[in-house]
Amino acid sequence: MHNTLQVLLVQHDDAGRNQLSSLLRYKKVDVTAFSTAMQALHFYERTEVHLLLIVDHLYDMPAAEVISLIKNGDKVILGAIYLTSESDSEVEKMAEDAGVDLILSHNSAKPNYNALFKEIEKFKIILSKLHKSIGAKKKKK
Repeated sequence: MHNTLQVLLVQHDDAGRNQLSSLLRYKKVDVTAFSTAMQALHFYERTEVHLLLIVDHLYDMPAAEVISLIKNGDKVILGAIYLTSESDSEVEKMAEDAGVDLILSHNSAKPNYNALFKEIEKFKIILSKLHKSIGAKKKKK
């Protein structure tokens, strides 16, 4: 199990994806980013992911479907966050039904990721506690 939070970022916009990836790396998060849902799902099948982060809509698959496939898959994932620039209650309801842990609104023209970074820190703490718990169990054996 990785000690650093592993984030799978899916965002169709190249510039936004690159910017957010850089900011997350600056926050000491390992980020793997893709522009399509299919690329992200293939990556997820092959490696460990702690947190799914989907930004806005995707061209090849609805965000809710990606969230559902990953959250209901065979692997354990700590959480899924959906960042959206649109206020669409139907899309948000679909994401909630799919198992998203948090929906954050943002202004895509001038993004402010402070709320996202606060949530990322919470997931880093959860991961740290999980590692400590696993370590304690191994010592008992």
